[in-house]
Amino acid sequence: MHAKAELLVQAHLNHLLQDIREFATIDAEASAFIDWIGTQPLSSLMSLELLQRLAEQQLLALSATDALRQEVITVIQHGLANAVCEKTTLADLTPEHSPELIVKAIAGQKQLREKIVHAFFADPTTAEVLSQTIQQTITDYMENNVIAKKVPGVSGLMKLGKGMIEKATDSNLDDALQFYLKKNISGIMASSEKLTNRHLTEQRIEQTLLRLWAKNKSQPISAIRPYATPQILQLASQLTHQSWEHLRHTPFVRTQLLQGLEGWYLRNANRSVQNLLADIHITPELIRTELRAVVEPVLQLMLNEGYLRQRIEGLLRRFYGSAEVSTILEG
Repeated sequence: MHAKAELLVQAHLNHLLQDIREFATIDAEASAFIDWIGTQPLSSLMSLELLQRLAEQQLLALSATDALRQEVITVIQHGLANAVCEKTTLADLTPEHSPELIVKAIAGQKQLREKIVHAFFADPTTAEVLSQTIQQTITDYMENNVIAKKVPGVSGLMKLGKGMIEKATDSNLDDALQFYLKKNISGIMASSEKLTNRHLTEQRIEQTLLRLWAKNKSQPISAIRPYATPQILQLASQLTHQSWEHLRHTPFVRTQLLQGLEGWYLRNANRSVQNLLADIHITPELIRTELRAVVEPVLQLMLNEGYLRQRIEGLLRRFYGSAEVSTILEG
């Protein structure tokens, strides 16, 4: 390397390091870059295809790591163990009128409610449970009736009635009840569905839900702890992981993600970066402030350890040692 080139390398290196140490030049350049990029429309910085590819690559193509899942569990455990949970109630975390509004919204879903009731009574399991309950209730009433035990003669009449039923049907009472219920359960289920819909009025549902809220709103958040044991959290984590592992490979999730991004991009392609960031309360001044807080101490650390000197000097030597610079210095 030319002797003058060596001197230029050291002079240039010291100049750059001094600028970095004082931070003013970097601060000014970063601020100017933030202002410039803030005026650029989204479409000039990123295409829809690139956005979709990045989202698909980072959200759908990668599996959640075990370390991340364990970290989530640890955060939940520490959160529930925090002493503030003892002093914080459900009501403290709920806006004043939200429960009433939510209850009204739920109670007002008449069509959905009737669909759920119909599905419940149309299920064969419900018919089986209801049939067995009716049969057991009648049998218990016949055998353990309080009045029959206390009033003389009633017990005998009950037994007589039971005997007459068994004689008339040529079977014992249990078999007779079972035959009747099997034959008529469809009608019983239909009547039960109508009766349920008649009783599950909007007003009754509201009252029930509000009573439930009133009963539990003063419970501390710490009341959740018995239901959030390490075993339960591990199981919930595994089930969530398995569900996402399945979902992220389905055409449904991929289509929703890509078409959702396409809709958002088309609505916002011509908006500036600054305008987009303002939607989430990020301003240029906030970016500058936070960058200074993070970058300045990192740069100082890189200066103190000699990392920047080594990297910059290598680049400068490549330039000043080039044939073009040597020709200029020797000319």
